[in-house]
Amino acid sequence: MCCSTRNSQATINYFMFNDFVNILFPKTCIGCSRALFKQETFLCLHCKSELPEAQYKANTENPASQLLAGRTYFNTCLPLYYYYRGGKVQKIVKEMKYGNQPELAQAMGKMMGRNMVGKFEPDQIHAIIPVPLHPKREKARGYNQSYFLSKGIAEIMEVPVLKDAIKRNVNTSSQTNKSRLKRWNNVSSIFSLQNSECLTGKHILLVDDVITTGSTLESCCTVLNDVEDITISIATLATA
Repeated sequence: MCCSTRNSQATINYFMFNDFVNILFPKTCIGCSRALFKQETFLCLHCKSELPEAQYKANTENPASQLLAGRTYFNTCLPLYYYYRGGKVQKIVKEMKYGNQPELAQAMGKMMGRNMVGKFEPDQIHAIIPVPLHPKREKARGYNQSYFLSKGIAEIMEVPVLKDAIKRNVNTSSQTNKSRLKRWNNVSSIFSLQNSECLTGKHILLVDDVITTGSTLESCCTVLNDVEDITISIATLATA
């Protein structure tokens, strides 16, 4: 049997095995738990159509940008969806962070990237920086969801991801259920720059999963603003 025939048979066997596994353990929608069709990934078409899009313009006047207005220097903040307690976006974020699903984060990043097409001029964004996790937390979780969001965006915008441009020096406690002041005290002065030279004169897209009070993003922007002639735009999957 020639090599190409063996390869073809191996490919057929692979897909047959996958189909068999999917029959026994069907993949389900994160939003409604219904079994997904072959062409669906992570979300069924119905749930995807129901995700509450923010539809903000890329300026400092939109509600997400106003959370940071006067607190740091930045260009705009663009969330893709609204985040509601008990809603589908909350389920997505929970799965991204705690469900061991980096592929989900990357898929949502692609959706974020498509949302930004036309809101920035071609080649306006030079690089993407994900908000970092502390190494201990990233090791425990297995990955940084903001990094995989960034990878998805990068596939659409065709720009590099600078994973190690910012370092998180302090392993802060969870931001959940903290007041705005406590959130700021929890994240102030916890980041540091690792390679400012490569950021000089660049327009950077800073990426995180959700903006709530904006304290974490404010702290990151404050560090980045030490770089000469830098422009910072922000993209998040959702705004609370």
